[in-house]
Amino acid sequence: MNKNVKILLACAVLLTLVTVMVSATYYYSLYYPTQVIVQKEYSLEVYVDGTLWPNGTLIDWGNVTYGNYTKELDVKNTGNVPATVTLSATLPSVDWSLTWATSVGFIGPNEWMNGTLTLTVPANATNETYNWTTMIQAGSYP
Repeated sequence: MNKNVKILLACAVLLTLVTVMVSATYYYSLYYPTQVIVQKEYSLEVYVDGTLWPNGTLIDWGNVTYGNYTKELDVKNTGNVPATVTLSATLPSVDWSLTWATSVGFIGPNEWMNGTLTLTVPANATNETYNWTTMIQAGSYP
C-alpha cells in the first residue's frame, strides 16, 4: 500500500476517534419521571322546560289541584367522567309522587339525559302551599 494512502487512512481513523471522544464528552441525558393525576369531576346542568335551571332555584309548579302535572327535565353531564344520574325528593307525604321518565340511567361527558318529570298531587291534598326538596345527583357509573 502506498505510504500516502497509509497516512491518509491513519488520519481518517484518528479523526473518527477524536470525533467520537468529543461527542461522548459533550453528550449527556437528563432523566425526569413524570406523573399526572386526573381528578374525577361530576358536574351537571339541569334544564326545566328548556331553560337552564341554576342549582338552588325553586321549581314552581304553580296553582294546581289534584292530578298529574308534567315538566320537561333534561340533564347534561358537564363533568369529565360517565355518571349515573338519579332524582330523589322529600315529598309532603307518601300520597304524593314525583317521577322522572327517562330512557337512560347514565350519561357520558357532554351527553344529555332527556325526560319528563311528573308530579302527582293526591286528591286529599288540602288548600295550602307545599314545599319540598328535589335532588338530582351524579355518581359512579357501574
